[in-house]
Amino acid sequence: MSRRRLLSAGVLAAALLTPIPAAAQAEPGCTDAQLIMARGTDFDDGLFFAAPDAIPDYKVGEPLYAALQEADPERSWSQYNVAYPADLVGVVGVPMGSKDLVAHLEARAAACPNQLFVLAGYSQGANVVGNSIGMNSSSATVGGPVAVTIPAELEPRVRAVLLFGNPMHAEGKTVPEPYASRSRDYCEPGDPICNGLTAPGTDFDAHTNYYHYMPAAAAFVLAQL
Repeated sequence: MSRRRLLSAGVLAAALLTPIPAAAQAEPGCTDAQLIMARGTDFDDGLFFAAPDAIPDYKVGEPLYAALQEADPERSWSQYNVAYPADLVGVVGVPMGSKDLVAHLEARAAACPNQLFVLAGYSQGANVVGNSIGMNSSSATVGGPVAVTIPAELEPRVRAVLLFGNPMHAEGKTVPEPYASRSRDYCEPGDPICNGLTAPGTDFDAHTNYYHYMPAAAAFVLAQL
């Protein structure tokens, strides 16, 4: 056999023996979708995103997560509570929250290649979520500057953005593209945090009245997935 044929045979054999790279595999614990929730000011950092003694209407994360599971039982769900102080020093805490949100999303997206994401924020948590998609909340109640945003390559996997009692709503700010068409900004009538402190008919109790929005929010999310 000629040297050229020997070389060709060797190249072919090497090619046949070289393993084909496998597609990215999901790590254990991955789910079809995940709710990433940023809690409001003075809420604890537990699973249910509300103070332990909070009345049901004051909670957002727990009923939202339950509503998503009920509306979409064929899909597996998980949840993540954004780690940040959620205190009255928003100019520090909000950027910390957005950094944690983006870092978690990046890590989870890499570990779970097929997982989709829903972002939700209540009160100060809406500032955290908003900052992560490019909304500067420095002028809003307990807001802060944009520190980091979700990478463009992960944007298609963020299927819905939900804001409740959003302080940026009072500033006239809206969710920017490409997230605008897959977002909902829920502002209860009379809530001074999202309507403004000088709006007529303001009632601070209205800021705790978001429980009844959960079925509609879950239905909206389901339509986006």
